[in-house]
Amino acid sequence: MIAWIAQNTKATTHFYLYIIFYSFGWHPRQPTLAYISYIRQMNEQSVSNHLANERTFLAWVRTGIGIMAFGFVVVKFSLFIKEISLVLNKDVITPQKGYSSILGILLVAFGILITLLAYFRYKRVEKQLNDQNYSHSSILISILMVCIFSVGVALVIYLARSSI
Repeated sequence: MIAWIAQNTKATTHFYLYIIFYSFGWHPRQPTLAYISYIRQMNEQSVSNHLANERTFLAWVRTGIGIMAFGFVVVKFSLFIKEISLVLNKDVITPQKGYSSILGILLVAFGILITLLAYFRYKRVEKQLNDQNYSHSSILISILMVCIFSVGVALVIYLARSSI
């Protein structure tokens, strides 16, 4: 019965605890130390889980901002090379059709997508924690790894072609 109670929601669990305590002669208006201790423990776990969820969300936001910043640097790098060549009065051979601007814009868009997906994940986990029905999902991590791997392969191909 205890396992069945633990699987139900917080309100149902409190209801069954009320019945158990009442059956032993403890009146709910005079809560026992065991009941008070249980409620405090549930609240502390809930707060700790919500704070961990918020820290995870902020880590994903930092990751998204970092990816956007990297995309911005990739877009502006070819402009920087052209400006340096003008300052040094040297002709620098730059590829006529470069992919750095396209790749940089894609990285910025990917950073925005990661931040948006992180927000949706944060809200979903928050709801699951409130309902005491948390289930792990690694979709966001899988998407991030596939995209970073794809960008890495694209950068290797780009650098291999531009250095030849």
